[in-house]
Amino acid sequence: MYDIRTKQVTLLLSGLAGPAGVAVSADGSYVLVTELITYRVRKYWLKGEKANSSEVFANLMGYPDNHGRLLGGWMMIYSVFSIVVAFNHLDDKPPEKGDWEDTFQEYSQWMKNHLPDERHWDKIKSCMIDVKFCQLLPKDRTEEFYKTKLDRIQSGCCKPPTYCNFQFQNATSWIVPKTGPAVGDADCKAWSNEQKEMCYSCNSCKKSFFDDLKKYYKHSSLISFCIFVILSTVYSIGCCALTNSIYRERAYVYHGYRPYGPGPHGYP
Repeated sequence: MYDIRTKQVTLLLSGLAGPAGVAVSADGSYVLVTELITYRVRKYWLKGEKANSSEVFANLMGYPDNHGRLLGGWMMIYSVFSIVVAFNHLDDKPPEKGDWEDTFQEYSQWMKNHLPDERHWDKIKSCMIDVKFCQLLPKDRTEEFYKTKLDRIQSGCCKPPTYCNFQFQNATSWIVPKTGPAVGDADCKAWSNEQKEMCYSCNSCKKSFFDDLKKYYKHSSLISFCIFVILSTVYSIGCCALTNSIYRERAYVYHGYRPYGPGPHGYP
């Protein structure tokens, strides 16, 4: 073992039969070493009660030549976690009037704790303002289009909620009635015709953004899960084929036994 601080090398384990690969555990508690000649993997403990001792980790049928720590387990955990978070209470229906007061009521507890706080939202809002998100709306449509035909995020961030009964002026400008908003909702009060304000601070904008985020999160989770399954299947088939080939070769070379079936040492 090489210590980068002292620049010294320490011998941890000797008498290995053809060491051909080393892999350290994720928590750094042990290291696995392959022994090519004896077809086995040895575990050497670096921490804990068994520190500075070794044991046989696995006996193999074939030649172990190099190994490493795979990310497949973490990929599986990520995929399952993402699917659970994304599918939990996913609702595609637009919210009704008054639902914004408890903006994330139907979200999972993890989503409530990590996403819709002001610190995260200020960063998202600044990005939307920088790209002039609401100025990308078409300018030559009717009032009905802006009330009913906009996508979810545009409707939530670029116009006041329909139930406020604001008067339409143009794509990004709405006039508050002289009598005030029809509903004393927080989003009706938050609306501004200023291009850097609009409804970016509205609960409707936050909700629509995170609802769309959940949809894309769901799709990416399913894709990563499918990729994991495909790679695992291909890897398993390859390992089985390699192990079988090595076993047939060993059986012929060491015991003079010609395996039944096609191959370099069986009949064609």
